[in-house]
This record gives sequence, C-alpha cells and structure tokens, in this order.
Amino acid sequence: MKSFIIAVVLLLTLSVTSIAQDTREYLVTNGTGMTIVDVYASPTTRNMWGNNLISQNITSESDAVRLSIPVSMTECMWDIRFHDDKGTEYIMSNVDLCNSTSFILVKEDKNGKMKKE
Repeated sequence: MKSFIIAVVLLLTLSVTSIAQDTREYLVTNGTGMTIVDVYASPTTRNMWGNNLISQNITSESDAVRLSIPVSMTECMWDIRFHDDKGTEYIMSNVDLCNSTSFILVKEDKNGKMKKE
C-alpha cells in the first residue's frame, strides 16, 4: 500500500510539472549587426543556462530563426545569453517570454547599457 501511495504522489507531481511547463516557439531576430554563434535562455530566477538553442549561426542583421524554448508559465521573465563570432558574451535580462512570440537580440538593454560580460 505504501508503494502505491508513493507511485500516485510521483505521478501527480509529474503531471503538475508537465502542465506548468510548455515548449513554445519564438521568432528570434538578430538586431546586433554581428554574427551570433550561440543563444541560451534561463529563467531570471535561476543561475543555470540550458543548452545552446541554435544549430547554425545567425549571420546577418535582421536574420531570423525560430527557437523552441521550454517556458514555465509560472516564470515569465527570462535572461537571454548569446555570443558573437569573436567570443564576446552578451546578456539580455528580463525578457518576457510568456506574453510574446518573438524578440530581437540586441547588444544594449532598455537603458542603453551594454550587457557584455
């Protein structure tokens, strides 16, 4: 009986997790004027980046790709990290992925500050 209860609790936990997280598709445009070699996304509340989301470089200004990102509907604000072909890292903070289907990679945040690390 104890193992049955544990199995039911585990099943309910997995069901709630799958409901809360949904893979969504985004149109991502290169607005940097540079070649982008990788793109990562992470909820703002976490200190861990996932896997590289692009399979090929985003080469030219206004070049766009479609990315699938597993977005938790309880965590809307995400940080986007990308590198140019010279190895320089940029981070866009607090990108709302719950209320949009696209975003533009830029070198500056809303306040005009370079987000380079």
